[in-house]
Amino acid sequence: MAETQLDHLQQVLGGFLAAQGAVVIQGLDKDYWAARVSAIAADFHLLPFQQLRLARLEQLLNVYEAHTAPSLAEAHDAQARAAA
Repeated sequence: MAETQLDHLQQVLGGFLAAQGAVVIQGLDKDYWAARVSAIAADFHLLPFQQLRLARLEQLLNVYEAHTAPSLAEAHDAQARAAA
């Protein structure tokens, strides 16, 4: 079961990063994905190679955050302008 979760997260996060820049879907921000990664660590007794995959996912999350931060800032600015 842990392998299925790891595969899914690796595929989804990798897909977001493979898109032009990175894709931000409302409600599926870094905090959401970090919670998913943390849940795997908490819910499963991971083997060493799975722990390594989890660490790589955490690194991928940092890359995802770096790519999406400008998009999130732009979205916040657009909301502020619309409210004014």
